[in-house]
Amino acid sequence: MIESSFEEAFSREWVKTQINDSNNELVIFRQVIPWQFIINQLTQFYDSNSGRLGKPLRVMVALLILSRLRSLSDEKVVERVKENRYMQYFCNVPDAELATFVNPSV
Repeated sequence: MIESSFEEAFSREWVKTQINDSNNELVIFRQVIPWQFIINQLTQFYDSNSGRLGKPLRVMVALLILSRLRSLSDEKVVERVKENRYMQYFCNVPDAELATFVNPSV
C-alpha cells in the first residue's frame, strides 16, 4: 500500500521562522517540482489493497533527488536531512518524524 497524496508538513509560521533564505536552491526546487503529478505517476506501480503502508512517495522521491544532487549515499542523505532544515523542508519531513522517517538501510 502507498499513499496517493501528501499533506503539507509545515505551517507558514514554521517556514517563516526556520527558512530564512527563500533563494536557497532547495526552496526553489520544492516550489517548482510537480510533486502531486509525480506521486500520481508512481502510485500505479503499487497495489493499494495489499501490503503494509509504505513510506510516503513524496519523501522517497525527495530523498532520491537529494542523493543525486549532493552525490550522497542513502545513509548520508538521511543523516543530512536530520541535520539540515532546508533538506527537511524539501523532503516534507516534520520535526516529529525526523528520528524515524526512514531507515537508510532498508
